[in-house]
Amino acid sequence: MSKVNPDAAQKIQAYLDKRDDAERAIITSIREAAHDAVAEIQDDYKWQWPCLNHHGLVCSFGAHKHHMVVHFFQGALINDTAEVLSVGPSGNAAMRTWKFTKDDSLDLDTFKAYVREAAANNAAGKKVDLTKMRKPLKIPEAFKKVLQSNEVWNTFDGMSYSNKKEYVEFFTEPKREETKERRMKKVVNLLTKGSGLNDKYK
Repeated sequence: MSKVNPDAAQKIQAYLDKRDDAERAIITSIREAAHDAVAEIQDDYKWQWPCLNHHGLVCSFGAHKHHMVVHFFQGALINDTAEVLSVGPSGNAAMRTWKFTKDDSLDLDTFKAYVREAAANNAAGKKVDLTKMRKPLKIPEAFKKVLQSNEVWNTFDGMSYSNKKEYVEFFTEPKREETKERRMKKVVNLLTKGSGLNDKYK
């Protein structure tokens, strides 16, 4: 079960303070609707995003530059009767995303129904079986050689699939070689400490 951030309320308020009036109103309505849907749900804050937690993370929500989102962490288990959910960022097999603009009207009744279902799934211990859905991770040979030469390959190899995927994508995303080299140094430094790429945000 994911541990709730003890400073969630303050961090969410700081997040809201940085948003414009329209974004703030939408985010507040999402938060209030979730608490109305599930009385025991808790505010949480992970990866610099407001979240909701009930026996584990239910969803995160917030504003991007041109749109708003709700990410349901185990959204693949939700019965999407309204057909508003899409596959989450980076092709996350378990996550489902509800994307909308500030001018859209978010159906709060549907949202509350999805929150109830997601919270109930968490309480029952249901999770998407990623072992049946994930693709084998392709490790670039150059990436592997650097880790082996710096004696951190075993640390990397012993990490979870998601942690390894984050590292590989971090290395392969840039096209410029100097950017790859800079990122590779960061990878080696973090693995020397036994850390995941995004541990500081969790």
